[in-house]
Amino acid sequence: MKDAVFDYRSDLLVPPTPSIKAAVAAALDQTPEFELRGGAQQTELEERISTLLGKEDSLLFPTCTMANQTALILHCRPGDAAISVSDAHMITSEAGAPASLAGAIVHAVSGENGIPDIETVAMHLEAPANAITPRVTALLLENTHLRSGGRTLDPSSTAKHRALADKAGIAIHLDGARLFNAAVATDKPLSDLAVIGDTVSLSLNKGLGAPFGAMLAGPKALIDEALRIRHRLGGGFRPTAMIAAAALAALKSYDHIADDHRRAQALAASLDAIPGLTVTPVETNILFVSINADARDFVRKLDQQNVKVLPYGTGRIRLVMHRGIDDDGVSYTVEAFAAVLPI
Repeated sequence: MKDAVFDYRSDLLVPPTPSIKAAVAAALDQTPEFELRGGAQQTELEERISTLLGKEDSLLFPTCTMANQTALILHCRPGDAAISVSDAHMITSEAGAPASLAGAIVHAVSGENGIPDIETVAMHLEAPANAITPRVTALLLENTHLRSGGRTLDPSSTAKHRALADKAGIAIHLDGARLFNAAVATDKPLSDLAVIGDTVSLSLNKGLGAPFGAMLAGPKALIDEALRIRHRLGGGFRPTAMIAAAALAALKSYDHIADDHRRAQALAASLDAIPGLTVTPVETNILFVSINADARDFVRKLDQQNVKVLPYGTGRIRLVMHRGIDDDGVSYTVEAFAAVLPI
C-alpha cells in the first residue's frame, strides 16, 4: 500500500478494465470512418443510449459540458433565459458557457438537494410576458446533483416542475453526467429518470468507467440540429470507433457502481467518526467533508500520504469514489485522514 496512490479528485479518473482496453485495441485495427456521424460502433452506441434513456435519438460528444451547452443552444436563442439552481454544474463549472455560447441569461434560484424551489420557478414562468424582459425557454436540472453531495432527483420530486414547464411551453434539459449513479442508487431504469428531460446529457467516463466521451439524447429533430452545433463548437471529432467501442464495452456491466456507493458510505461513516471531521449524508459516490482547518493545507498533507482530494472552499473538501479504489484503499484513506489530524 505504501506506493499506491488513491485519487478521489473525480470519478473520471476510473481506470479502464481489460475488456475496455481490448475493445479500443480492436477498434484501432479497423478502417477509420470519415463521416461526422458514421461507423458501426458509433451507430450502435447511439442506438443503445437512445433505448436506455427512452429517447428518439442520441449523439456522441467529446465531453458532457459540450453536450450540456449544445442542449442550451437548442433550447435558448440569444437573450432568452433558463432557470437553474444556483449551484448547478452548468452554472458553476462550465466556464460561463451559457452566456458566451448560447447567449442565454440564467435565473439562478434557490433549491434543496439540486431541486429548484418550485414557487420561485412558478414565479418566473407565470410572470406576464412583455417586451423588456427575457423569455424563459428552458429549465435546467442535474441528476445526480454534484454540490449537494451526489443526491438523486426522484421523478416524483420533480413532477411539478415538469407540469409547470409543459404549461409554459418550455423545455427541460437534464444534466445526467452521473445518471448511471442515480439509476443504481434508486434502483430505477435510466429511462424512468430521463423522462423528466426533453434533452438529457450523459457522461460515459464517470461512473460508467469508459475513458472518454458523453452523449446527448432527445427528439430526432433536435439531435439532427445538435450535430451541426457540435461541429460549430469544435466537437466534430473522428474517427470515433475507439471511443464508441470503449463505451459499448463499459455498458455491458456497470455493477461496480453499487460497490462504489457502498465504499463511499463506508468511508463517510469512518471519516465522520474522526473528531474534527463532519461528512454530509452520502447517497451515491460523492462525499463532502467539512474540516476544522484550512482546506488547501489539509489537501497538501493528504497528498503527502498518497491520498488526493479536492479542496472546496476554505474548510471543505470533496472525495469522489470510483472503481479504482477498493476496500483496502478505503481503509488506508481513513488512516491517512487520522494521521494528518490535527494539522
